[in-house]
Amino acid sequence: MNRKSIRLVHVITGLDVGGAEAMLDKLLRGMNSELFSNEVISLTDVGPIGTELRNSGFKVTSLAMR
Repeated sequence: MNRKSIRLVHVITGLDVGGAEAMLDKLLRGMNSELFSNEVISLTDVGPIGTELRNSGFKVTSLAMR
């Protein structure tokens, strides 16, 4: 059976080390990548969590807002 993945976009203020960022990381890594296609948009910078997510193959975009 050929299925299309569900595309999810997660918007977060920033990706520095913190509770919300750690939970987003845990959520993304726990999702079935055959069923879900995940993208992260950080309103500020990529930060260390965003770098780790990118290195793991997730698409991470920074809007570089102040």
